[in-house]
Amino acid sequence: MGIVIRQSIKASAAGYFGAILGAISTVFIYPYFLSPEIIGLNRILVDSAFLFAFFAQIGIPNAVIRFSPLLRQNGQIKTAYKYALILPLFSFMFFGLLILIGKETFQEIFIQKSELFTHYIVLVIPFGLICIYLNIIENFSTYYLRITVPKLVREVIIRVLLILAAVVFFLFGLSVDVYVILIIASYGFSALVLAVYFYILFKSKEPVGQNNQINKGIYAKIFSYMGFMLIAGIGSNIVLRVDTFMISAMIGLSGTGIYSISFFMAAMIEIPSRAAIQISSPFVSEYLEKGESEKLKNIYTRYTLNQSVIGGVILLLLWANINNIFALMPKGEIYATGKYVVLFIGLGKFIDVITGLNNQILIYSKYHRYQLLFVVLLGIITIAGNYFLIPIYGITGAALASMISFILLNLTVIIFLYNKLHIQPFTKGFIYVLILIVSGFIINYFLPALKNCFIDALYRSTIISIYCIAFVIIFKLSEDINRVAGKLFSKGILMHYFSKKPK
Repeated sequence: MGIVIRQSIKASAAGYFGAILGAISTVFIYPYFLSPEIIGLNRILVDSAFLFAFFAQIGIPNAVIRFSPLLRQNGQIKTAYKYALILPLFSFMFFGLLILIGKETFQEIFIQKSELFTHYIVLVIPFGLICIYLNIIENFSTYYLRITVPKLVREVIIRVLLILAAVVFFLFGLSVDVYVILIIASYGFSALVLAVYFYILFKSKEPVGQNNQINKGIYAKIFSYMGFMLIAGIGSNIVLRVDTFMISAMIGLSGTGIYSISFFMAAMIEIPSRAAIQISSPFVSEYLEKGESEKLKNIYTRYTLNQSVIGGVILLLLWANINNIFALMPKGEIYATGKYVVLFIGLGKFIDVITGLNNQILIYSKYHRYQLLFVVLLGIITIAGNYFLIPIYGITGAALASMISFILLNLTVIIFLYNKLHIQPFTKGFIYVLILIVSGFIINYFLPALKNCFIDALYRSTIISIYCIAFVIIFKLSEDINRVAGKLFSKGILMHYFSKKPK
């Protein structure tokens, strides 16, 4: 677990540095330099490109993690990775052709509420190609337990380039056409940086000369797995992106822009979990392959406890300062309509974060085909929820639909894994975490609001942070958090508490 902790900490640091950039761009730069409609266009273009990439990469990222240990053992890893880079080109051409054929149909869906997006639907094709290789190469690096640089690329480099694109667009009065090209170019440059990094990493990890051909038996397993993961992944992509498309079609790009700003705030909750899941996935695959159930249970429960503490504290601080955040934003009164989007998406993300290894355990186990059933249920719940709730509650309805989907799906998978593998993610410590979060919300509710938003944010965040730190120390909630904090305070009196085992 040592490398998991180290890489998770480094990747989380990169993620939070990117989150700082994202917060600056979200709170100040985008609302100041871009209209809600342009922000919405940015969001739907990115979501469209990654949705296209999901289909065109035909399950390769998951297959990389699932079969790399076997392929490397047989000296076939170089051949496999070569095919993993070539195959998407054929599926890219196929799905690109489908977009060209269906262009008029897509335009009809968005023409009334989001006409601006209809002008750029074709650009989703080259943009999607870039996203394909971002995803695949990132998973290549994950197999070698190197996630920090890919995280820097995705969380920092891309954000810096997008900030520059927005500023240049505003200052030089560029056309929307040029701005869209700048967005795509930002992702293209980042993909190139990641490709160079992995090339250097791969040459240092793999011996010269091992380039054996893959036998037909392994081919059959890989392609069968890829096909299934392509179908099964549809549900998760629906949850991630359907709200963007349905808001754009039913409300308009301005609504999408406001929703995306609020969604970003809530998404900060999952930054540490993304790093932890990424670095834990190879271990989950290995433990399942070798039948090491105790190790699997250990990584499952420790992940959930750690992420419930971290995610819960972030959720508390975010909600405690939500009014201050909107008060600081240019045109904050417009974006404040997304306040409860932050709450409901935040709660949904928290549920998804604490059960984050569910999906990895399921897809790398022999029961991965059951995911197809969950996909169908998830798709129905998400689309139906958005369809009925958006007309009633607007963008808040979309957030409610997402939260409900996260809760129902993860609860279903937890029950399934418990029945099949006899593991579940919760320990006694999780009860203490829930007490911490609920009591934190109560404390925040009774704290008086100050007129100055800077002072209010400072005193509110200080009180809640001290309370959370004290709670974690006194009840010794997490062995991993205790160990990391113990190193930070190794020469202080706090070492007495951190060095003890959690409950």
